[in-house]
Amino acid sequence: MSRPLEYRPYVDGLRAVAVLAVVLFHVFPGTFRSGFVGVDIFFVISGFLISGIIFSGLDKGSFGFADFYARRIRRIFPALILVLLFCWIVGWRVLLLDGFSNLGKHIAATAAFVPNLVFWQETGYFDTEATSKPLLHLWSLGVEEQYYVIWPLIAYFLWRRTSFALLAVAILLVASFGLNVAATRANPSDAFYLPFTRFWELMTGSLLGYIQVRHPHRIESLASRQLFRGVGGRPFTVGDAAAIAGLLLIIYATFLIRSRAAFPGFWALLPTAGAALMIAAGQNAAINRDFLSSRAMIFIGLISYPLYLWHWPLLAFIRIHEGDEIRILSVAAVAVSFLLAWLTYAFVEKPIRYGSIPNVRRYAPAVLVVVMFGVGVLGFVTYKRNGFPERLPPAIVQMLQHPFNYENSYRYKSCFLELGTQNAASYSPACVDPDTGGGGKPLVLLWGDSHAAHFYVGARKLQQETDAFRLAQFTGCSALDYGGKGTKGHCAKINEELRKRIASLRPDTVIIGGRWSRMGAELPQRLKDTVDFLRANGTKKIILVGPPPTWKPDLKEAVAYFYFRHGTVPERMTEGLLAFEDVRRTDLQLAQLSKQFEIEYVSTLNVFCNVSGCLTRIGNAAGSLVAIDSDHLSDSGSEYLFKAIRPLLSVSR
Repeated sequence: MSRPLEYRPYVDGLRAVAVLAVVLFHVFPGTFRSGFVGVDIFFVISGFLISGIIFSGLDKGSFGFADFYARRIRRIFPALILVLLFCWIVGWRVLLLDGFSNLGKHIAATAAFVPNLVFWQETGYFDTEATSKPLLHLWSLGVEEQYYVIWPLIAYFLWRRTSFALLAVAILLVASFGLNVAATRANPSDAFYLPFTRFWELMTGSLLGYIQVRHPHRIESLASRQLFRGVGGRPFTVGDAAAIAGLLLIIYATFLIRSRAAFPGFWALLPTAGAALMIAAGQNAAINRDFLSSRAMIFIGLISYPLYLWHWPLLAFIRIHEGDEIRILSVAAVAVSFLLAWLTYAFVEKPIRYGSIPNVRRYAPAVLVVVMFGVGVLGFVTYKRNGFPERLPPAIVQMLQHPFNYENSYRYKSCFLELGTQNAASYSPACVDPDTGGGGKPLVLLWGDSHAAHFYVGARKLQQETDAFRLAQFTGCSALDYGGKGTKGHCAKINEELRKRIASLRPDTVIIGGRWSRMGAELPQRLKDTVDFLRANGTKKIILVGPPPTWKPDLKEAVAYFYFRHGTVPERMTEGLLAFEDVRRTDLQLAQLSKQFEIEYVSTLNVFCNVSGCLTRIGNAAGSLVAIDSDHLSDSGSEYLFKAIRPLLSVSR
C-alpha cells in the first residue's frame, strides 16, 4: 500500500549536519579537512525529499510537471536571486576587472543553472584560486537542478511499471557510480563537476523516496525490528544500528578522508551511504529522535539553504582582501551568514513559498523567472564588458588589462606541462636546444614546477645576449617529487621518465625552482636525493632558487588597492604581502640546506625585497609589474631575477 511522505524532523537535522560540515570546512579546513562531503549528504537528502514529492503525487494522481517546477522555483529562486544581486553589488565596489568579469560570468551561469559546467571548464593550472570565486559553491546547485530536469521524466515513466522500476533505478544508479569512479581516475575535475558522475548520489535518495512511498511498511518493519534490549530495558532496533552506522560513516568522511584522496570516486560512498542509512533508520531511531530532531538542529536545517548560499560569498570577499591568515574575520563572516540566513528564510523564503496571499503564490513563479532572467543578463553583460573598466582610473585599467602570454613566456603545454592531461612524452623537442655547435656550449636546464617555468624569459634573454650556453626546460612538476618512498601519483611518474632523460642529457648546470612550502618536513631529504642524482649524472653546478614574495590576492590587485588608498603606484611596498615571515623562514631554510649540500642558492626575497618593501614594478610601462599573480614572475620580473643568477652561470657578453 502506498503512502505519502510525512514531515520528518530528523531530515532537517541531517540537513544541519550537512551544512555545518561544509561551513566548518571552509573556516577550519585543517580540522574539518573533508567537510565538503556535506554536499554529498545534501544530494541524498534532496533526492529523497523531492522524489518523495514526485512519487506521492504520482500515487495520488495529482502530479503535474508545471506544478512541480513552480514549487522548485518558489523554493530555489528567491534566496538565490538575493545572493546573486548582493554579490554583484559588492563586486562592483570591491572587485577589479578580471574578478568582476568572472563574477558576471558565474552569475549568468548560475541563472542558467549550469555553474558546475562553467567551473569545470575553468579548471586548469592558472585558473583563479577557489577563494577568489564568490559563487564557486553553487556548482552543487547546478548538478541538483540538472538532475531535476531529467529525473521527473524518468520517475513518471517508471511509476506505473512497478515490475522493473526498482531494477531500472538501480541500473541507472550503478551506471552513474561507475562513471564517477572511472572519471575520478582519469580526470578528477570531470568527476567532481559533471552531472552524470554525481547523479548516483541523488538517485540514492530517490531510491529511498520510492521505497518509502511504494513500500513504506517494509522499511518501517525492518527498522523497528529489535536486536536486543539496551540500558533501562529500551529495545535497540535495526533502525538504531543503521542510524549509528550512518553517523559514524559521516563523521569518518568529514574528518578522516585524506586531503589528497581521489574524490569523489569510492570515497563518496561514505557520506552517501551514511546519509542513506540515517534517513532509512526512521524517526524512532534514538539518534534521529533525540539529536537530529532537537530544536537547534531543526532550526539550522530549516535555514540550511540560505546559510549555504550566504556563507561562501562572505568568506570569499574577505579572503580576497585579507588573505586566509585572519581567522577571526572568517568566524565573524559565518556569524553574519547565520543572521542573513535566518532573515532570508523568515522574510523572503517563507512569504513566497507559504504566504497566505493567493496572488503571491500564484504569480511568484512567473515573476521569479523573469527576475532571474534579468539577473542572468546583468551577469552576462558584466562578463562581456570585461568588468566595466570605466569604474576604475585609466592608469589602473591599463595595468590590469596588460596581457600575459603563458604559451610564450612559460612555454605552457609545450615545456611546462598541464598536469592531469599531459605526461613526460608531451614535452616538445624544442624544450632542449639542439647541440648544433658540436657540444662546445654547456647545457643549462630549468627544472621544477611553475616556479621554474617563470625562469624561462630571463634565461632565454641572457642566452641570447651571451650566446654562451644551450637551454633546456622541463617544468610542470616539482623536481623533488622523485617517486621515492612516500611519493606517488602523476608527478612521480613524470619525474621518473624525466630522470632518464636528464641522465642522458647530462646538463652542466641545473637551475631548480619550486613552491617549496608544499614539501613540508620531507624537503631536506628530497633535496639531498635530487642533488645526489644530478651529481651522479655529471651536473657540475646546481642552483637552487628560493621562493618569491607572495601578494594577496595578487600583485595587480595589491597595487590597485594601494593606488585607491594613496593615489600612486608604488615601486616598493609592504602592503599586500602575504605571510611574509613564513616565506622568509622557508628562504632561510633553503639557504641553510644549500650550504649543507654545497650547492648555489639565490634568495629571490633578497633580490626583490629590502627594508623599504618588495619590488612591485620595473619602470612605468603597463607591463612593468614583476609578477602576474600572487607569486609567479612576469617577463620583467624574470629578467630582473636573472641579473642576480647571471654571475653564477659564469657568462659574459
